Amino acid sequence: MNVKYVILCQFVCGGVWVYFLLCKNSLTYPMRFILIFILSVLLYCSCDRKPIQFASPDQNIQIAFSLDEKGVPTYQIIYKGDTLINPSRLGVKVQDNPMDSALQLISSEVVYNKKPFNFALNEFYQEEDPYNEMVVKVKKNGQEMDIIFRAYNEGVAIRYWLRGYENIVISGDMVEVRFRENVKSFWAPEHTPHEKNSYYRSPLSTIQAAYRDARKEEYKYGAYPDSIYLALPFLVDNGHGKYLNFQQVYNYDANAFAFRLNPVDYTVYSSVMKEGCAKQVLTLPYYSQWIAIGISDSSEKLLESKMVYHLGIEEEVPDEPEKHPIRLFENNCYNNVILPFSRHYEGIKEYPLINIEHGAHSTLMHQLALHVVFNRPISVYNDYKGTVDDQKMAAYNFVRELPSEWSEMNVVAGELGKYVVVARKDAHSDNWFVGGITDGSARELNISFDFLDKEKLYKGFFYEDTEDADWLERPNNYKMEEVFVRKGNTFSFSMGYGGGFALILKEVKNP
Repeated sequence: MNVKYVILCQFVCGGVWVYFLLCKNSLTYPMRFILIFILSVLLYCSCDRKPIQFASPDQNIQIAFSLDEKGVPTYQIIYKGDTLINPSRLGVKVQDNPMDSALQLISSEVVYNKKPFNFALNEFYQEEDPYNEMVVKVKKNGQEMDIIFRAYNEGVAIRYWLRGYENIVISGDMVEVRFRENVKSFWAPEHTPHEKNSYYRSPLSTIQAAYRDARKEEYKYGAYPDSIYLALPFLVDNGHGKYLNFQQVYNYDANAFAFRLNPVDYTVYSSVMKEGCAKQVLTLPYYSQWIAIGISDSSEKLLESKMVYHLGIEEEVPDEPEKHPIRLFENNCYNNVILPFSRHYEGIKEYPLINIEHGAHSTLMHQLALHVVFNRPISVYNDYKGTVDDQKMAAYNFVRELPSEWSEMNVVAGELGKYVVVARKDAHSDNWFVGGITDGSARELNISFDFLDKEKLYKGFFYEDTEDADWLERPNNYKMEEVFVRKGNTFSFSMGYGGGFALILKEVKNP
């Protein structure tokens, strides 16, 4: 509500109240009733609308929903006292009857401690963290819509449900994300799903210039586009130790939506990708895709999040191959330390193309480690020179040892855009595999083997960069070492520029 209007109502209300107290003995009963009625109306008008609030099960994430005097729905997200997203608009831009303004509130309801559900197995995930759900019902011109919020300990998800049976056309933005400041972002230009992409790193305010340069490199796009569309996932470091991961979980054509950027006021919008064309024709009743916002105060927790995975499993995704695109990213050390944090889930999958023999822009050990860092990467092992020397053949033994299926995954260490170390356990044995990678910087990490099974002894096969290894001039320089390892042991690993390390830990049956 307008602040000046509220102040005026309060001023008039105070005047009426003073007049009532001074003159109440001389007023007739009808006049007293009229004044009390006027006073009640002014008191109501002088009170701003209070937002509807609820929180995640652990109370760390707070969500506030409100509907202003113009019927515009907004939401706000606060994490551990830090405002991550300022009040931002909601609603679906539908042709003929936009459901993003002039809305009337029907009701709101919060259900606590719901369990994720696996429709494929027709059962709940009993051991997984629960979530709280708020459903806000609104209407406009006879059209009703639900705005659905889910608050997990790992983040927030938002979607819409439109009632009715006729066809509608989605014609614009669906969820606004308004940051309070110029946050650091990790983004890629929107491409078709089967093209290889590159991630870029820049504050929101400089994406426009970087986007222009990125698209100039691609001749087929022609002139620089008027609108800036960013691929999803879209990741953010807010500079205060908080990380956000924006994704969409699709129940229809995944190529229809992207993030549209307004670089002036630090705002992005979940939007149709191409303005000026028929967007999406949908038949009611209709559930929109989830807008998922992973939230964490550490990179490791962001990588380990299962929120988007559970949302994906709950969707009834069509079986057509085009509904399950594989988005390829350039295989280089700068992309590879961002992709793991965006999280793989059913529907959309992001894979680097691991090509050990050609143009990797990282060391050989970095490439080996990717087989563990990523769940199921796409790998190519062709030798373009026609031969494989004994040193590389020894490294390939690591790949031959990889199992076909994993049973456990642990994020040992990581920082978004810098480095990541992942440990995975063979689903059919007690053996473990570890992969560590870095960006263009050389690093030394102390790794604790706390993830190993207690009371067991393992024989470790360590594949590491040598001290002089780097991705540009000496990418194939590595060393091998065999070490016995127990739970709780700590070892130091050096990674060259664009380097990494890969470990095999085999259980010793009879030590």
